[in-house]
Amino acid sequence: MVAANAQTPPAAPRPQTERFLVNAAVSGVVRSNLKDLGRASVQCLELPNHKFRVRAGGSVSNPEKKKAYKFAVDMTFSLAGRRFSIVSSGNRYNADAQEFRDRVERVVPFLHLVKSLPVPSTADEPSRSFLAPHGYFVLRYRRTERQVEVSLHQDDSLVARFFLSDGFGRPNILEKFLIPANPEVTINFYRNTEQGL
Repeated sequence: MVAANAQTPPAAPRPQTERFLVNAAVSGVVRSNLKDLGRASVQCLELPNHKFRVRAGGSVSNPEKKKAYKFAVDMTFSLAGRRFSIVSSGNRYNADAQEFRDRVERVVPFLHLVKSLPVPSTADEPSRSFLAPHGYFVLRYRRTERQVEVSLHQDDSLVARFFLSDGFGRPNILEKFLIPANPEVTINFYRNTEQGL
């Protein structure tokens, strides 16, 4: 028999899957043959004891090189102040995607951090630094009329750029993110607002 004052613990929050469409830009211009290159999805989940988990997957084609890049990432991190470490990692890449493995895994934890951390106010320092397994990283925030742009740098190199709708205390909404593939080409991930895709 259950005691009358016993309470059921709250259910763990279900991670929301965010879906993205993928295209590419050459020198900042999206060419017609580089549109609709694939799909990607991201799930972020806060865990107890200052941990978080990010699951991401995607399939992206390169019509010029006739390659298909497929990956599935499942990583759990532990965050202590501005330092985080990898607790577990179960990642898979096909042969074509192997060349981008390091680049993907450097960006993955920041998909969660840019969404979960509050955007600095105008009175706050507009950047945050982190020590990660892949090195020292800096997030730099810049507000525009419509959104917040967050650039991720490692040393002097741009690693990724995120565009957020400010959640004002709630998780920020990741509208798009861009990852440089090389000095001329950027891979662009745009939020897919159509359900079921």
